[in-house]
Parts: sequence; C-alpha cells; structure tokens
Amino acid sequence: MSTICAEHKFQLQPSHQLLSLKKSLRDLDIPPRKLLTRRSAADIFSDDILLHKYLAHTKSMESDDSDDVGDPYASDEFRMFEFKVRRCTRSRSHDWTDCPFAHPGEKARRRDPRRFHYSGTVCPEYRRGQCSSGDACEFSHGVFECWLHPSRYRTEACKDGKNCKRKVCFFAHTPRQLRVLPPQDSDKKKKGSNMSPHNNNNNNSLSLATVTVL
Repeated sequence: MSTICAEHKFQLQPSHQLLSLKKSLRDLDIPPRKLLTRRSAADIFSDDILLHKYLAHTKSMESDDSDDVGDPYASDEFRMFEFKVRRCTRSRSHDWTDCPFAHPGEKARRRDPRRFHYSGTVCPEYRRGQCSSGDACEFSHGVFECWLHPSRYRTEACKDGKNCKRKVCFFAHTPRQLRVLPPQDSDKKKKGSNMSPHNNNNNNSLSLATVTVL
C-alpha cells in the first residue's frame, strides 16, 4: 500500500511542477510593447526641429541658382555668347544699361567669341584709346569682352558672395555657378593673364566698378 502511494506521489510531482511554473509565469510583470516603443513628446519635438532645419537648408541650396534658372538672360550660354552681342530689335527708346542686347555705338558691345577668335586678355592698344586691328584683334576690347569671355566668365568667385547686388556679375556666387575649365583652356588663361599689362586684381576691380552701372 505504501508502495502504491509512493508511486502515485511520484507520478503527480511533474504536474505539480508544471502548475507552479505556469503560476510563476503569470506573476511576471511584462510591460506592454507600446511602452517600449513609445517616444516622449520632447524627442518628437526635437526631431521636428531638425527636419525643419534640414528642409530650410535644402530649400536655400536649391534656390541659390533660382535667379539664373528663372531668367534666360542670366544663363552662362547667353552671357558668354549673346549678351551685348546680339543686336537689339526694340524700336522704342529705352535704357541701354538695362538691356542685355547690343546697340549702335555702345561701348559695351561685344564681338561674338564664336566668330572672332580673340582671347580673354585685354588689348593694350584698346586701353590706350583705339586699336588699329579693330574687330580682327586677337585680344579683348573692353571689360565685357574680357570677363564675359568663355575662358574667364565665372571661373573665379565673387568677393561679395551671396550678398552681391549687381545685375550682371562676371563671377560665381555659389559652387554650382563656378565654371571649371578644361586643362588646355586653363593654360591659355594663365598665359593670357601674364601677357596682360595689368594683373587680375586690377581687372577684377575695374570690371566690378563697371558692372555697377548696369
């Protein structure tokens, strides 16, 4: 009899342990999953601030060249090959300094660099008053021909940067506007600068003073 009871007792032990294990699992304090992933209002607010800062920065970067994109007369192609080269077709009297096209007798008139093969170096004779070679001269006549030449235009940064208020500026205001010349053209530019009777700083200041009139 005692043996049977002992056997029954031995057989009941596993079930007793299982029941006790289930009770212990029920008693565990497990936090809800939402509490583990829930974020405080302060964290969300700080993320919103960072997002707005990023969007504002991106918008400012995209709008750096917005004026050039919106104005066809401000593109590199127009400035280098059409500005003060193409003849103005307006019949009414108007201010030439506000017009991007060339007019008869205008000092800002330029030769088309695609037709006339001149360099971006200022002509010494032209600086003294008049060039004997005329349109056949291999050098630039005036500030506009010099700094709007494809070998010079926007190859240097503007000293005023984004604060530049000039209607027409020969220099770059953003990294995207800066034009990088091929090595061959860059070498020609350096040689032309050495041949010029004035250094780049003087040409720079002269061009800036002239453009303020526009």
